[in-house]
Amino acid sequence: MAMSKVGLRHKEAYRILIDVRSQLERLEAFSSSLKETSPHDLKSRFRADCDAMKDGLNELEKKVELARCSLAESRHRLGSGKGPDTWEIRLNEMSKEVVEMRNCFAALQKRCPIDLKEAKAQLFDGTTVHIDMGYAGEQRDLLDSSNRIADQLIEQGLGIHSKLTSQGDIMKGARKKLLDMGVTMGLSNSVLRMIEQREFTDKVIVLVGIIVTSLFLYFFYYFVKG
Repeated sequence: MAMSKVGLRHKEAYRILIDVRSQLERLEAFSSSLKETSPHDLKSRFRADCDAMKDGLNELEKKVELARCSLAESRHRLGSGKGPDTWEIRLNEMSKEVVEMRNCFAALQKRCPIDLKEAKAQLFDGTTVHIDMGYAGEQRDLLDSSNRIADQLIEQGLGIHSKLTSQGDIMKGARKKLLDMGVTMGLSNSVLRMIEQREFTDKVIVLVGIIVTSLFLYFFYYFVKG
């Protein structure tokens, strides 16, 4: 279990070692393209990458030291021999690589010095800015004209909106009238159908009355004559 703890510490340190190694390669490529006349944002980015590189190296050294402490504890508990074992050899190689990366990083910083005061001096070098007032007046007139055109467009839009609203009200009134006419037409049709049915009923009643009256007169005449 103790040796697995050493392996875990070594794995964490190795992961950071890979990240720091790739970051150092990026810094070397970046520094080759960085010059004294480079923009301020590039110099700030390089400075931030250098700070991240320092933090990565410090974190890597801490992880290697923790792995060494875990290795010493495991030896003390298990009573291992004093000769170097596999973990100690790996940690020694990792420590050597950390030292080499620190030396490379220091050489890189010497080749590409970045001074914050110099960057500020480049930004604020006391250069006088001249403004053409005639050109500024023309630009102001153009802005005023654009504002007037925008106000006119807004007024036209409001007018169109009010017209559409009034037309919508008119259409609502027309729709209501059409619905009322439809209701009225439906009532008229029902009344006409009732009248037609009543006329047919009246015709039937009259016809039945004629037939009954004729039969009554016929039988009455037959009995009286007989």
